[in-house]
Formats: sequence, structure tokens, C-alpha cells
Amino acid sequence: MNNNPLVSVIIPVYNAEKYLACTVESVLAQTYRNIEILLINDGSTDNSEKIIRDFASHDTRIISKTTMNQGPSKARLTGISLAKGEYVHFLDSDDLMVPDAIERSVARAVETDADIVIPKFWFQWLNGTRTESFGTSSPVMEGKAYLRDALMGKGYWCVWVLTRRSLYSAITDKATDISFGEDAIWKTQLLLSANKVAGIDVPLVIYNERPLSLSHSTSHNAARFAEFKRYVGWIYKYINDEGLQEYMDEALAVFHVNNVCQQMSWRCFEGIEDGLDKICSDLSRYPDLLKSLRRRHRKIIRAYRRFKTLGMLRLKWYALRGKL
Repeated sequence: MNNNPLVSVIIPVYNAEKYLACTVESVLAQTYRNIEILLINDGSTDNSEKIIRDFASHDTRIISKTTMNQGPSKARLTGISLAKGEYVHFLDSDDLMVPDAIERSVARAVETDADIVIPKFWFQWLNGTRTESFGTSSPVMEGKAYLRDALMGKGYWCVWVLTRRSLYSAITDKATDISFGEDAIWKTQLLLSANKVAGIDVPLVIYNERPLSLSHSTSHNAARFAEFKRYVGWIYKYINDEGLQEYMDEALAVFHVNNVCQQMSWRCFEGIEDGLDKICSDLSRYPDLLKSLRRRHRKIIRAYRRFKTLGMLRLKWYALRGKL
């Protein structure tokens, strides 16, 4: 195996003028030098294009491409089509890499012959405080085992990790019709194509939490909820089509209860009774299913399990008082 493989760092950019320079500089500062940086300008209307041109004029490792606004999946696909590296590493245009992120990731890939390397990362808040993510449940594991962890909330759906570029040929549903949950659709396909996933027990990427980011609760509306249903339904179907229903049964039960609780928090109640019915059924097999939930969500589900009308009344009572 090549001990010094080329790594393609792909950064989709959309109206990121406030943060883009710091993001690119964090990649240029990498101790691992055999990289190319693909900056995909996804139809930005701010100053991002000029920032990209300025960086590209000073470093030949930077490759830029401007397209009309098409969304994150198509921007990533454009980057993959231009990439020449043995490995790909995505990065959001407002996030940062620590200086030895790629060096550590490549070393781990070479050491373990892993298809995907998943380090810890930092959640960084606007006030500068940080929270460290959890790591992988095992130093080296099968891709399907990490997928099971992700479904149970013990793993992450993010695609900004070192991944063998050849794995991207396995993505048949590119999720170009959504901009929320598309990373979960990609990651599911990548993990089930990966023979081996290796973890790194130190944070290598700084993920900036911002109020207008797609993952933030304030960004959710009817359109986002439709995308939420699209990607969640897709994951259930894909796992079933792959014949992994039995292997993933408990993980899918946890995934389901967390998704129903997410609906409650967003106050999106379409189909909520069907979701609660399934939780009640799953509890007969997995009685500890509610352990990690917020107290109010547990109360709603337990009330619904005793008497459906009571559970729905409790749900509406909490919703009216903004306590979900």
C-alpha cells in the first residue's frame, strides 16, 4: 500500500465569505503535504468567488470550480469528479482541520488498511466553548457495525472523514433532491461498501455550530420535515433491501424512537401516532429503549402506552407550553 497517497480535500462553498478563508488556511497548514484542495463554488452570491480565486492564484494545489447553485450533494459530486486522490476528505466551508488531521488519518488508514477513518471531532459553539465528540466503539470495525452504531446514536452521519475514493462508486442514490439528511444517505451506502472502518481517539476536525446551519433546530420547517421523512424512510428501505433487518433490528428501534422524539421537538406531528404505536411494539422486545430519552419524551411515550388519548393530550399540553 502507498504510504504517501494523494488526498483530495473537497470543500463545497455557498455564501461562506465570513468563514472560508480560515477554513482553507486550516487545510493549507496541514503537516501532510501530498494533498489537493478542491473548492466547489456552488453559485455563491457573496464574496466567496473572489476569496477562492485569491487562494488558487497562490497555491497550485488548489483547484476551483464554479457552478450554479445545486445544493450540497451535487457540489460534492462535482468535487469527486475532479478529484485524483486515493482518498477523499470532505470539509464544510465554515469548519476547520487541526494541523495534523490528514497526517494522522492517512497513517491510520495505512496501518489498518481501512476504507474509512473516523476521528473524534470538536463541536465548537459561537461563544468559543467546545464539546468533544465520542469516538468509535471499537478501534477497527466492519462498516455495517459502524452503521449500527450510527443508528443507535453512537456514531455520526458526517462525511467529512477520510474515505477511499473508490467507495464513492457505490453510491447509487446521490440524494441530490435534498439538502438535509443527504449525508446520512451517502454515509449509509459508504459504510455498507466498506470492509473496514478505523477510529482515531483524538479530535481532528472542528465543527462550528451556527444558528443557521442545516442541523440547527431553528432551521426546521415544513420543507425540512419533508426532507427528514425522505432520508429516514430511505434508510429503513435500504437496510431492508440489503437483507440486514435482523442484524439492525435493535438499532432501528433506537433510530425510530429518536426520530419520533425529534418530531416532537420540532412540533411536526404528521404520522406521530403511527410512530408512537411502533415504539410501543418495540418496547416489548427492548424494554430499555427509553433510557436515553429526555424526561418529557419518556412521560409522553409511557402515557401513550397506557392510554393513547392520554399520551396525545400530554404531547399537546407540552407543545402548547413550548416544553418539547
